[in-house]
Amino acid sequence: MPVILAELPWLNDHLIFWVAIVLICVVPSVSFYLYRWRKIELDAELKREMIARGMSADEIERVLAAGSALPPKRQAFEGASLKETQGYKQS
Repeated sequence: MPVILAELPWLNDHLIFWVAIVLICVVPSVSFYLYRWRKIELDAELKREMIARGMSADEIERVLAAGSALPPKRQAFEGASLKETQGYKQS
């Protein structure tokens, strides 16, 4: 009994289409999370090394901020105090 190529499951057009769609969705997601995981590992290792060298928390924060392209996060209510906003009334 000869095997017809169109009946083989890996040559089915619908199967190839859906496998490609799944790979297009899954591969970038997995790659992104593996990248984040590795970056977090490297940051933790760097912090451990700096602590082992005896650096203070301020020095560690300064080193990490210098290597980051983003500005450091600020406190949510750093600018205005509660006393300044007590007279505020929403109309």
